[in-house]
Amino acid sequence: IYAFFDDVIAERRDNPGDDLFSRFAKAEVEGDRMTHEQMLDAGFLFILAGLDTVTSTLDCAIAHIGRAPDLRDALVADPSRIPDAIEELLRLHTPVMQIMRTVIQPFTLHGVDMSPGDTALVMIGAADTDPGEFGPTAGGFDFERESNRHLAFGAGPHRCLGSHLARFELTIVLEELHRRLPDFT
Repeated sequence: IYAFFDDVIAERRDNPGDDLFSRFAKAEVEGDRMTHEQMLDAGFLFILAGLDTVTSTLDCAIAHIGRAPDLRDALVADPSRIPDAIEELLRLHTPVMQIMRTVIQPFTLHGVDMSPGDTALVMIGAADTDPGEFGPTAGGFDFERESNRHLAFGAGPHRCLGSHLARFELTIVLEELHRRLPDFT
Protein backbone atom coordinates (compact mmCIF):
# COMPACT_ATOMS: atom_id res chain seq x y z
CA ILE A 1 0.00 0.00 0.00
CA TYR A 2 2.81 2.39 0.88
CA ALA A 3 4.65 1.60 -2.37
CA PHE A 4 1.45 2.24 -4.35
CA PHE A 5 0.85 5.61 -2.68
CA ASP A 6 4.54 6.50 -2.93
CA ASP A 7 4.14 6.34 -6.73
CA VAL A 8 0.81 8.21 -6.66
CA ILE A 9 2.25 11.05 -4.57
CA ALA A 10 5.31 11.40 -6.81
CA GLU A 11 3.08 11.48 -9.89
CA ARG A 12 0.70 14.07 -8.38
CA ARG A 13 3.57 16.33 -7.35
CA ASP A 14 4.89 16.27 -10.94
CA ASN A 15 1.48 16.30 -12.67
CA PRO A 16 -1.22 17.59 -10.31
CA GLY A 17 -4.83 16.96 -11.18
CA ASP A 18 -8.12 17.50 -9.38
CA ASP A 19 -7.84 14.49 -7.05
CA LEU A 20 -7.27 14.28 -3.32
CA PHE A 21 -3.54 13.58 -3.44
CA SER A 22 -2.96 16.50 -5.83
CA ARG A 23 -4.73 18.69 -3.31
CA PHE A 24 -2.63 17.22 -0.49
CA ALA A 25 0.52 18.07 -2.45
CA LYS A 26 -0.54 21.69 -3.04
CA ALA A 27 -2.36 22.53 0.19
CA GLU A 28 -0.89 24.70 2.91
CA VAL A 29 -2.10 25.23 6.46
CA GLU A 30 -0.48 28.22 8.14
CA GLY A 31 2.37 28.02 5.65
CA ASP A 32 3.02 24.30 6.19
CA ARG A 33 2.51 21.57 3.61
CA MET A 34 1.83 17.91 4.30
CA THR A 35 4.97 15.83 4.43
CA HIS A 36 5.42 12.84 2.16
CA GLU A 37 5.03 10.57 5.21
CA GLN A 38 1.77 12.26 6.20
CA MET A 39 0.36 11.71 2.71
CA LEU A 40 1.48 8.06 2.78
CA ASP A 41 -0.16 7.57 6.18
CA ALA A 42 -3.39 9.19 4.93
CA GLY A 43 -3.49 6.83 1.94
CA PHE A 44 -2.84 3.83 4.17
CA LEU A 45 -5.61 4.93 6.52
CA PHE A 46 -8.07 5.43 3.65
CA ILE A 47 -7.50 1.87 2.44
CA LEU A 48 -7.46 0.04 5.78
CA ALA A 49 -10.18 2.02 7.53
CA GLY A 50 -12.64 1.39 4.72
CA LEU A 51 -11.67 -2.24 4.36
CA ASP A 52 -12.02 -3.02 8.06
CA THR A 53 -15.37 -1.30 8.55
CA VAL A 54 -16.96 -2.71 5.40
CA THR A 55 -15.77 -6.28 5.99
CA SER A 56 -16.87 -6.19 9.64
CA THR A 57 -20.28 -4.88 8.62
CA LEU A 58 -20.63 -7.49 5.87
CA ASP A 59 -19.78 -10.33 8.25
CA CYS A 60 -22.54 -9.30 10.62
CA ALA A 61 -25.03 -8.31 7.92
CA ILE A 62 -24.76 -11.57 5.98
CA ALA A 63 -25.01 -13.62 9.18
CA HIS A 64 -28.05 -11.60 10.30
CA ILE A 65 -29.82 -11.85 6.94
CA GLY A 66 -28.94 -15.57 6.64
CA ARG A 67 -30.78 -16.18 9.92
CA ALA A 68 -33.80 -14.09 8.89
CA PRO A 69 -35.46 -15.66 5.82
CA ASP A 70 -38.27 -13.08 5.84
CA LEU A 71 -35.73 -10.26 5.63
CA ARG A 72 -33.72 -12.09 2.96
CA ASP A 73 -36.84 -12.70 0.88
CA ALA A 74 -37.92 -9.06 1.23
CA LEU A 75 -34.53 -7.89 -0.09
CA VAL A 76 -34.64 -10.37 -2.98
CA ALA A 77 -38.18 -9.25 -3.87
CA ASP A 78 -37.38 -5.54 -3.58
CA PRO A 79 -33.67 -4.65 -3.82
CA SER A 80 -34.58 -0.95 -3.44
CA ARG A 81 -34.95 -1.71 0.28
CA ILE A 82 -31.28 -2.67 0.61
CA PRO A 83 -30.11 0.87 1.60
CA ASP A 84 -32.67 0.95 4.44
CA ALA A 85 -31.59 -2.53 5.50
CA ILE A 86 -27.96 -1.41 5.51
CA GLU A 87 -28.73 1.53 7.81
CA GLU A 88 -30.56 -0.75 10.21
CA LEU A 89 -27.80 -3.38 10.06
CA LEU A 90 -25.16 -0.69 10.69
CA ARG A 91 -27.14 0.45 13.72
CA LEU A 92 -27.76 -3.03 15.07
CA HIS A 93 -24.28 -4.41 14.33
CA THR A 94 -22.15 -1.29 14.72
CA PRO A 95 -18.75 -2.10 13.17
CA VAL A 96 -16.82 0.02 15.70
CA MET A 97 -18.28 -0.83 19.10
CA GLN A 98 -16.24 1.52 21.27
CA ILE A 99 -13.84 4.43 21.04
CA MET A 100 -11.51 6.10 23.51
CA ARG A 101 -11.57 9.86 23.99
CA THR A 102 -9.61 12.21 26.22
CA VAL A 103 -11.59 14.80 28.19
CA ILE A 104 -10.46 18.31 27.25
CA GLN A 105 -12.62 20.40 29.59
CA PRO A 106 -14.31 19.71 32.94
CA PHE A 107 -17.53 17.82 32.39
CA THR A 108 -20.15 16.04 34.49
CA LEU A 109 -22.23 13.22 33.01
CA HIS A 110 -24.86 11.43 35.11
CA GLY A 111 -23.20 12.66 38.31
CA VAL A 112 -19.68 11.58 37.30
CA ASP A 113 -17.14 14.41 37.24
CA MET A 114 -14.50 14.25 34.53
CA SER A 115 -11.39 16.41 34.33
CA PRO A 116 -9.11 17.35 31.44
CA GLY A 117 -6.80 14.45 30.69
CA ASP A 118 -9.25 11.80 31.91
CA THR A 119 -9.97 8.98 29.47
CA ALA A 120 -13.53 8.10 28.53
CA LEU A 121 -14.63 4.92 26.78
CA VAL A 122 -17.62 5.69 24.55
CA MET A 123 -19.74 2.60 23.90
CA ILE A 124 -21.16 3.29 20.44
CA GLY A 125 -22.81 -0.13 20.24
CA ALA A 126 -24.78 0.63 23.40
CA ALA A 127 -25.79 4.04 22.07
CA ASP A 128 -27.06 2.46 18.85
CA THR A 129 -29.44 0.21 20.78
CA ASP A 130 -30.67 2.85 23.24
CA PRO A 131 -34.48 2.61 23.60
CA GLY A 132 -34.53 6.32 24.44
CA GLU A 133 -33.31 7.08 20.92
CA PHE A 134 -34.63 4.13 18.90
CA GLY A 135 -37.81 3.18 20.75
CA PRO A 136 -39.05 -0.17 22.04
CA THR A 137 -37.63 -2.09 19.05
CA ALA A 138 -34.10 -0.74 19.63
CA GLY A 139 -32.66 -4.23 20.13
CA GLY A 140 -34.10 -5.68 16.94
CA PHE A 141 -34.20 -5.13 13.20
CA ASP A 142 -36.98 -2.76 12.11
CA PHE A 143 -37.40 -1.92 8.41
CA GLU A 144 -39.95 0.72 9.28
CA ARG A 145 -37.78 2.67 11.74
CA GLU A 146 -38.65 6.33 11.18
CA SER A 147 -35.47 7.84 12.61
CA ASN A 148 -32.16 6.05 12.36
CA ARG A 149 -29.52 8.44 13.68
CA HIS A 150 -27.05 5.66 14.41
CA LEU A 151 -23.41 6.29 15.27
CA ALA A 152 -21.88 3.46 13.24
CA PHE A 153 -19.67 6.00 11.45
CA GLY A 154 -19.15 8.28 14.44
CA ALA A 155 -20.30 11.89 14.59
CA GLY A 156 -19.00 15.42 14.61
CA PRO A 157 -15.34 16.06 13.80
CA HIS A 158 -14.56 12.33 14.18
CA ARG A 159 -17.15 11.18 11.65
CA CYS A 160 -15.80 8.58 9.22
CA LEU A 161 -14.64 10.21 5.99
CA GLY A 162 -15.45 7.06 4.05
CA SER A 163 -19.02 6.56 5.26
CA HIS A 164 -20.57 7.30 1.86
CA LEU A 165 -18.16 4.97 0.06
CA ALA A 166 -18.82 2.27 2.68
CA ARG A 167 -22.58 2.54 2.14
CA PHE A 168 -22.06 2.33 -1.62
CA GLU A 169 -19.85 -0.76 -1.28
CA LEU A 170 -22.28 -2.43 1.13
CA THR A 171 -25.18 -1.77 -1.23
CA ILE A 172 -23.37 -3.31 -4.21
CA VAL A 173 -22.36 -6.42 -2.25
CA LEU A 174 -25.85 -7.03 -0.87
CA GLU A 175 -27.47 -6.41 -4.27
CA GLU A 176 -25.13 -8.91 -5.93
CA LEU A 177 -25.40 -11.43 -3.09
CA HIS A 178 -29.19 -11.44 -3.25
CA ARG A 179 -29.21 -11.54 -7.06
CA ARG A 180 -26.78 -14.46 -7.23
CA LEU A 181 -27.76 -16.35 -4.07
CA PRO A 182 -31.41 -15.53 -3.40
CA ASP A 183 -31.92 -18.45 -1.01
CA PHE A 184 -28.87 -18.47 1.28
CA THR A 185 -28.86 -19.35 4.97
